[in-house]
Amino acid sequence: MKIRIGRTTDYFLSSHTVNGYRSFFDEASKTYQHIIGLSGASTQIRSRIARQIGILLNDRGYHIELIHGLNNPWDLEGVAVPQLKLLMADAKRLKVNDDAENPYHTIDLDQFILPEQYMIFEAKLKDLQEQMAVDLELLYEYLWQEQAKLTNDDGGLAFTERQTDHLVDRLAKMLFFESDGVLINRFAQTLTGEGQTDYYHSILKDTRKKYYLNGVNYKSGCHILKDLANEAVKAGLICEAYHDCLYDDLIELLILPQKEIAIAARSLGDDFVELLTYKETAREPALEKNKCSFWSNDLARIDNLLKEMQRLGDTIGDLYQEMIDFTAIERLEETLLGKILAQSRQSL
Repeated sequence: MKIRIGRTTDYFLSSHTVNGYRSFFDEASKTYQHIIGLSGASTQIRSRIARQIGILLNDRGYHIELIHGLNNPWDLEGVAVPQLKLLMADAKRLKVNDDAENPYHTIDLDQFILPEQYMIFEAKLKDLQEQMAVDLELLYEYLWQEQAKLTNDDGGLAFTERQTDHLVDRLAKMLFFESDGVLINRFAQTLTGEGQTDYYHSILKDTRKKYYLNGVNYKSGCHILKDLANEAVKAGLICEAYHDCLYDDLIELLILPQKEIAIAARSLGDDFVELLTYKETAREPALEKNKCSFWSNDLARIDNLLKEMQRLGDTIGDLYQEMIDFTAIERLEETLLGKILAQSRQSL
């Protein structure tokens, strides 16, 4: 008997940035026909249901995409199954309604709370949630104040608009072909309660050719990738654009699955090779620095606040463990899996 196990991809669709919370959930939801929103209960319980459905579908050979959360990256904000055009996610992140192009079904998990247990923990729960809201406001204030220290510029040339246009035109002609494509926006890394967390290894594991924009400073490289992404879409490619988790208008990595190519604004590992020619980067001396994290000891208060938010979130999760009817949750998971598989058979 041959067992089929599907592939798994990990990434973020949201991030804490210097401009506040940034999410690509709205954009992502437009590409799925079947959307299930999970509301109520705790982050951990919503994550448990999404992960369990993902595991069961993965065991049946489906490729699943795990969308990780910000407070604790081990908790999921959702799971996507492209082959089934299915997205199951935290309803607070989806922000779509019945009038939207792809209306979704919401499951309120509060219906599984045991009332007598909730009465015991209600006051403490509200205190923790209020503290979480205060900490979140502080986090964005700190990120805004510290943004000068968060700039990650690896040296190299700062390209003019004309230089950028010329380079993008050359790279597009070299790498792409003609027809209509799709742009998918995501985050490969972000700041969480576990510190700076990334899923580059998971995201890049199926990519055969990996390039970086050598000799170009980080911000210029990100702008080049943004224009290059537009050219890839015009050329008919599916283009995964991974944004800088603090400056979400910057694109730090492009992946072109059909071409098995990745292009980064800076080297992300020893297997990344230089893409640019000497002529394009030697018009003036290009200062190259070793790759370094934007995280530093000066930003300890942000790190501490993220850890505090993770601790509060985990405590809230522990309280809900005492309040939820897990037998009912298990029945819900079985029912959801049955409906999803039935729906997949109907679409064959």
